[in-house]
Amino acid sequence: MTVANGREFLSIPGPTNIPDAVLQAMHRPAIDIYSGDMVDLTRTLLEDLPRLFRTSGRVFIYAANGHGGWEAAVSNVLSRGETVLVLESGVFAVGWGDMARMLGIKVEVLKGDWRRAVDPAAVAQRLAAGRFVITAEVMPPVSCNPDDLTAKALPLRGLADAVNVTDGASARAHMSAMAAAALLIGVGIEPILQLTCRDRNRIALQGEPMPIFGDGRQTRAFPIRH
Repeated sequence: MTVANGREFLSIPGPTNIPDAVLQAMHRPAIDIYSGDMVDLTRTLLEDLPRLFRTSGRVFIYAANGHGGWEAAVSNVLSRGETVLVLESGVFAVGWGDMARMLGIKVEVLKGDWRRAVDPAAVAQRLAAGRFVITAEVMPPVSCNPDDLTAKALPLRGLADAVNVTDGASARAHMSAMAAAALLIGVGIEPILQLTCRDRNRIALQGEPMPIFGDGRQTRAFPIRH
């Protein structure tokens, strides 16, 4: 006989567990995806998103997991035939390289040891042999003080072409990624902004980016990850 104590709870970094309130709200009949409210909502989203992201190009909406976010980021930042350097430091680094290769990007791999940090001298030597775009990553601080962010980011100015600003790392409250991106722009650093769908509804995802675009500021990439 099997005796279950409580219900199963997934305790891994992702996918995120769905709150009970959301599960209860989903307990309703499926709607028709070919007519009615769904079609009207999709039409308005396709009309509004180009204005939000300041593009005259056609916008596509698709549902995906985190790897879908990878694909979107690589597609938005790189073109077929361009070259990227992958630092073999773990399964995610290798996965980014595999994704880029599938999308027609030339991938160079700097071999490494998954148990040790990447050798900075080896990276410098490889970069000196060709032109690569260099990015770094900054986690917004668990603080309201902008100096805590700039202290992390300023050493990267002039070394990295752009800096990834993570959002809600480790499912903890940090300084807003949007505010952090604006602060980086203010000190002359190009941000690559990440927004996590996990903790925002559709209205929040549409509304939060408006201030940073509304005052003329721009970001070169805008991946939205789950």
